[in-house]
Amino acid sequence: MATAVCAGATYLCIKAALALWEARRWAAYVAMFFGVLFLWFSEDFVHYLLHVERTTVDDGYAILSAPFLLAVGLWWCIYLNLPHVRAYFRQDADE
Repeated sequence: MATAVCAGATYLCIKAALALWEARRWAAYVAMFFGVLFLWFSEDFVHYLLHVERTTVDDGYAILSAPFLLAVGLWWCIYLNLPHVRAYFRQDADE
């Protein structure tokens, strides 16, 4: 079951990346969803930075991946909602 879920998610990522390259509107929504997921996954790192006194020794693992997830998540959520980018992806529905 887990293999099927991972294979389906990988297939969706590849199809969304190709559709994003072709400026499809649904791919922008998928990218924004993944941006929100990245922000959700980096939440522990932000909590670690704000509450250093409550952390344990094992909480430092997020320093490796969380800054990347935070930056990419913010980039996808903010950039894909800018008016000129939304207008660019809206052209897909007009054609």
